[in-house]
Amino acid sequence: MNIIICILLLMYESLAFGKINICDSQKPISLGFYTIGFLFYEEDKIYNGIDYDVIEEIKKRTNCSFHTDVLTRARIWKELETGELNMSVSGIPTPERLKFAHFVRYLNAKQVLILNNKYDKILKLEELQNNPEIKFARVRAFKHGAYFDNMFENIKNQERIIEVPRVDDLFSLLEKNEVQAVVALNVVYPYWLQKLKSSNKFIVKDFQENTELVPGDLILSKKRFGKEDAEKFQSVIDSILKDGTLLKIFTKHVGAKIGKSLLPVKN
Repeated sequence: MNIIICILLLMYESLAFGKINICDSQKPISLGFYTIGFLFYEEDKIYNGIDYDVIEEIKKRTNCSFHTDVLTRARIWKELETGELNMSVSGIPTPERLKFAHFVRYLNAKQVLILNNKYDKILKLEELQNNPEIKFARVRAFKHGAYFDNMFENIKNQERIIEVPRVDDLFSLLEKNEVQAVVALNVVYPYWLQKLKSSNKFIVKDFQENTELVPGDLILSKKRFGKEDAEKFQSVIDSILKDGTLLKIFTKHVGAKIGKSLLPVKN
């Protein structure tokens, strides 16, 4: 009997070897996903996407368990601040958000403009900003980086912006021609364009002067996680990057070209 127990203990230790001890509590981490193209989507009640695969990989490499839900972005930020939610994904750090959360980088994306091809001659963002015919849709509580956020700030009093709760609403309004332009990540728009019946009516504008990378970070509520916990999560992400798993996840969902561009590097 003692021999059997020893064998079982050895098997357990071999399975657990290499796992990073982050979660001292047995209470699962409450994590909010949100629907955003190839980063996260749900079909036939099955979760999929880059964010989902990254969390699954974290589960394999740590002693953490998760209780997940799909929520709106605005609700996620609110509940991270109050501590009702422990964690989320694909977050952009800002001075205000850094007051209540730690951020751990795992991808860098880029914002592009999806535009009705009626305006395909437009070459600069200023032309869009100064054209009163063009209306935009944006997701409530989203940050788009300084390049596009400055434009939204400049036209916010012109009744040219429609705010919506979810990313899929952007493309629905675009297809109905209720808006003529939306801003979306290069890892997001391909998912939604392929679903539009009239995708050939739109063009993608990647303005060369927009060199800003948009971070996608794990978001850890300070109500549950300390600085040391964030550093441990960073070491997990580093290991996923180092052994090539992160690139495999990106490539699986968006192909090699965009996938490679998403690898986390400092701005």
